[in-house]
Amino acid sequence: MFMFENYKATKKDFEAIEEGIKTVWHPKLNFVFKNKKFIKTVIVVSYDSKNLYLWSQIKFPKFTPVKCSLKQYVAYKIPHQFKISDDYQYWWSAGLQPPELARLLLSKLKIDESITPFISGGLLIPFITLQKKRKGRKNNPYTTHESYLATIVHEFGHVYYNSKVSLMYKSQEAKEILMHAEACYKGQQVTISKLKIPSPIDYNLSEVFAFCTDYQAATLFWPTHKKAIDKNASFRIKNFLRKDLPIALFLNSHHFATIVGKLIFSAYPQRWPTKLLCPRYF
Repeated sequence: MFMFENYKATKKDFEAIEEGIKTVWHPKLNFVFKNKKFIKTVIVVSYDSKNLYLWSQIKFPKFTPVKCSLKQYVAYKIPHQFKISDDYQYWWSAGLQPPELARLLLSKLKIDESITPFISGGLLIPFITLQKKRKGRKNNPYTTHESYLATIVHEFGHVYYNSKVSLMYKSQEAKEILMHAEACYKGQQVTISKLKIPSPIDYNLSEVFAFCTDYQAATLFWPTHKKAIDKNASFRIKNFLRKDLPIALFLNSHHFATIVGKLIFSAYPQRWPTKLLCPRYF
């Protein structure tokens, strides 16, 4: 599908992305993003039919800068010649998408994606237009300007959580896990009861943290979007109960986040970031 095959970014698109980034740095979200070093290096990427657009606190002098309203950031554009399908226009990701643009960008920036975090996604107008056209999404809360901003905040939440959690396992404990795994592959007997191995649930908790970040911003800045989330979540929960589908809660990380995230957010309105960033071990 190529509804936006020839779309060119507008001032409104750029302003929305910059407003989303600005929200992440708002003092009211300091209790979420306590350690700013985990979000300072995030490179924000979007695209239209002709160019990639970057917002970064890292300077790239060889690329063409474009107007940017954010004091600590510089915006750039990099030409591309790919056709971007609608499948990559209506969502954002903690990472680089689509793959062909990711390869192009990484080759030009000469940056290791495993070290420098990215978030990427479609521009405002394609995002909202395509979200409104999604089938089977009754009470879809992601069809407004506010929801677009919240989506950007959401992805920063993913980066922050993943950076904090991965740091926990880059310590001596991580080395012990590696050495014990190596011993296992050599046929040796090992005991793992004292190893701090991350629980699989931590992967879902990244989505929970991102949901709570998104929801916190909506609570503080975008009440209409918060009401839309609440309405959609209530509908989905009733559907789970009516169809007796509790297993769906664990098979889909977004369902898990919407339900478990709301519980944790409500129980710990000022402490949910600390609660979710506590390591969980087998």
